[in-house]
Amino acid sequence: MGEKIRDVRPINLIGADLMVELNEGYTKNQGRVIHVQNNKFRYLLTEGDFYKVASDIMRASVELNYIKTHLPTSYADMIPKESKEPSKVTEFVFLEDIKKEEVEYRILEVRNHIITVLIKPDCYKQFKKLAKKCNMKRLEHPFGKRHGYKFLYQMKEFVIYEKDGWYYEVMCQLPCKSLTPKMWMPLDLCVQTALWETKREQDGYHYVADEEMWIYRMTRSMFTSIEITKKDKEFLEKYKSVLTNDTLRHKLSLIVFGFADRLIELCKQGEYDKVITEYYTYKEY
Repeated sequence: MGEKIRDVRPINLIGADLMVELNEGYTKNQGRVIHVQNNKFRYLLTEGDFYKVASDIMRASVELNYIKTHLPTSYADMIPKESKEPSKVTEFVFLEDIKKEEVEYRILEVRNHIITVLIKPDCYKQFKKLAKKCNMKRLEHPFGKRHGYKFLYQMKEFVIYEKDGWYYEVMCQLPCKSLTPKMWMPLDLCVQTALWETKREQDGYHYVADEEMWIYRMTRSMFTSIEITKKDKEFLEKYKSVLTNDTLRHKLSLIVFGFADRLIELCKQGEYDKVITEYYTYKEY
């Protein structure tokens, strides 16, 4: 028992060459078994379990290819237009209350009468009490649950607060649009951790640090807008210095996997127009 019958086929898994091998079972009643192995590693499955795993992988591959070739409609129309010059941060009075109460925050974006603020998850309850105390009006977010969106991995739902004509878009994690329609997920944990370990100080306010901001802007272009606009290109060029950071490459490898090096190369060369097409046709994960 346990004798090799034949090699089924070689495979490559995350850069490792492996052989799928069919063997006799180790006991009389076990049936045939599968080894997935090389000279340093062996994974054993029953023949039935191998068929289940293989079919799951094949189904996942087919579904991913379908999603990538049937891209969702761009949500750019739902993003507030920048018809006027962005307001100064000092005009958002509630932000001063957040600072006074020592709620840890990061400013992500300012456009017209809207400011996007990230609140550290540990401070979220404190933030909600403060919003109620300051008579902030809570509004439904166009990307919220009421509009059919789901938030994965215990991600907190986006919220908008309004007071005196100023709008505060509140998040707790840097978001990423899932390829599955109407689903949001947080960017990788290493990005969320770095978000609160670093910051950019400007005029007494805490902004998202350059590296995390670059990652957010790029992934928003790739997964939400599904285009890199002129304004996106200008922003990405402005913060191009982060492309030499090893930490950026590591974070990107956990988001776009094997495409990370190619993404960095394209951005260094300023070839932003190739990013979307190359990513959605990329198969060498």
